[in-house]
Amino acid sequence: MRLKLITAPRVEPVSLAEVKRWCKVDLDLHADDATLTSLITDVRQEIDGRAGWLGRALCTQTWDLYLDRFPRAGDRLFAPDAEAEAIVVPLPPLQSVTSITYVATDGTSTTLSSSLYSVDIVSEPGRIVPAYGQTWPSTRDQVNAVIVRFVAGYGTAAQVPEGIKTYIKAMVAHLYAHREPVRDGSVSEMPMHGRQRLDSYWMPHSPAEVVA
Repeated sequence: MRLKLITAPRVEPVSLAEVKRWCKVDLDLHADDATLTSLITDVRQEIDGRAGWLGRALCTQTWDLYLDRFPRAGDRLFAPDAEAEAIVVPLPPLQSVTSITYVATDGTSTTLSSSLYSVDIVSEPGRIVPAYGQTWPSTRDQVNAVIVRFVAGYGTAAQVPEGIKTYIKAMVAHLYAHREPVRDGSVSEMPMHGRQRLDSYWMPHSPAEVVA
């Protein structure tokens, strides 16, 4: 599996005003706005998306998932703990599947009708399975023969869980207060209790790669 970001999130999970209130910075003072804005993005990227260690998408974003073929009956390559023919979609929560395209055995690029598959957005991670009575089509034997375009994330910033937003604000405040890793001969360590706050949200990563 490989992942390529198509549309990045348009907003951050927390606003500059929220972070300034957390850091006890006067909202009317703007000298450090650029610094705080940059830190918000840095911390969010640490946990968000395919490169983030949380294994989730936060605000709405669109990705392409590349597969060399569709899953087969009895196949545990794609989903060891799920039914064999399911395409497990990384970066939950899954909002929707925009399209599934594939290279048919004759070499033509084909868009699979949405009536031929079902999307499970309740499970985490989300799944795509053939519709009742259907099977996945055969593909040409080549890399990236199947492309699943999907929309992931909780939605707007207001829909991101408060625990995740609190982590971002706490980490931004820490980095804002400790701008150098070493000060007066002591190391400024990141507070580990922040990561523990996210234990209930952590999602094991699937064996996918990032495509530039």
